[in-house]
Amino acid sequence: MTKRGQIVDRKSIEDAWFTFVDDNTPGGVTVIFAEEVTGSQAPRPQKPFITIKLLSGPTTKSMDDLRFKNDPGPPEENNTIYTLAGLRQYTVSLQAFGIGSQDNLSLVQTLLEDPDERQKLKTADISIVNRGQVLDISEIVDVGFERRHVLDIIFNSSSNVDVAPGSIEKATISGKLKKADGTEIIIDEVQVPNT
Repeated sequence: MTKRGQIVDRKSIEDAWFTFVDDNTPGGVTVIFAEEVTGSQAPRPQKPFITIKLLSGPTTKSMDDLRFKNDPGPPEENNTIYTLAGLRQYTVSLQAFGIGSQDNLSLVQTLLEDPDERQKLKTADISIVNRGQVLDISEIVDVGFERRHVLDIIFNSSSNVDVAPGSIEKATISGKLKKADGTEIIIDEVQVPNT
């Protein structure tokens, strides 16, 4: 059995979100992946900055569809393949730090409604399910107050995997068959070649 096709590519999804957020925040706001800032002693960029993190996903939302098709190939091979296709759901979390953090995330959230901006995400196979809500999670850090806001966005992407099951070389049949009148036919062993 051979598998090929597009399983959801997490890196492509992260890159699409990075580009979307970076393109839609004011100049001077640094955008990074949350994993770039790890640990309490890790160096952080100068504020204001926004971090991006895929919090959850891929989560399968329903049974995948099984779609049959023929794959052109050498005529001596059985080239029937099928595609397992389905939706996967994710949550991306954006955290903004520093003065203007709420405005920066509100702008990103608003631009999710702009058809041109949405098309950029659609090109990366991302469709928005819920634009989320900008929440204030400001807190005291060390001896000062850190202004911080978060926006969690739920979105879907698709997963398509082509599977070529191969062909059956031979089938062996043995056992008993019962006819309508109740008599039995005994089959010792018959091999049926693939034609």
